[in-house]
Amino acid sequence: MTPEQRRQYDEIQKLPFHKKTATSPKTTNNHIEKLLNQLNVEFDPEIIPVRVEPEAKTKSCYYNVEEKMKRDGGKIHYGWAIWQSQYLCEAEHHSVWEDNEGELVCVTPREQRYDKIMFVPDNNRVYKGVSISNVALNISGNPLIDDFIKIRYAICKLYEYGERKDVEVVVLPKCANDAITECDITSGAIEVFYLLGNKPTSNCYCRSLKPYRQCHGKDIDKKLQYCLSKVKQTIEEHTR
Repeated sequence: MTPEQRRQYDEIQKLPFHKKTATSPKTTNNHIEKLLNQLNVEFDPEIIPVRVEPEAKTKSCYYNVEEKMKRDGGKIHYGWAIWQSQYLCEAEHHSVWEDNEGELVCVTPREQRYDKIMFVPDNNRVYKGVSISNVALNISGNPLIDDFIKIRYAICKLYEYGERKDVEVVVLPKCANDAITECDITSGAIEVFYLLGNKPTSNCYCRSLKPYRQCHGKDIDKKLQYCLSKVKQTIEEHTR
């Protein structure tokens, strides 16, 4: 990563993006209904309590529930946590604890504190050590967010090459890690670009004076496909 890329990356991490500004809806709405149709789930969403365990770790819901089961019994329940911001409605694969009476409880902490979250049960998608991609819906009406979603999805696919060493450490091949960093920078730039009121016809965020759709937004599907294919090819060559 060049010094300029690192500077951009560090700035991106400071800004109030979707992950920090999204909330867990208290009731369903048209956006959530569309998202549920994409998920093709059997059950309706529930509002479940959050009771964080003392030793629970952020971004480690599967591990947290397993540890809870060792202490208090019950079982793991898979599904999706639902989040919504001003421009995204998103389903994040999640696991919660089910007690002996059948109550579902989220035991995992987050950066923001929640007393309750919206959760959609879905035990057809079981975590088996490989990350499960989020499902996101653009609710802004701005095509920039479609590009943002595509890049975030590519990042999820790249994380599938990771090998979990323990609850907090996932080791990635260098080519996948480098690609994730580049995608993080690009998706963050697009997000800031959108939040500043821009559209695909606006001058690109790179200051080229070209419209975004003729600059960084041009052929974004082909670029992402090439990125994923290149990483796959590199990994296959190193494992022969």
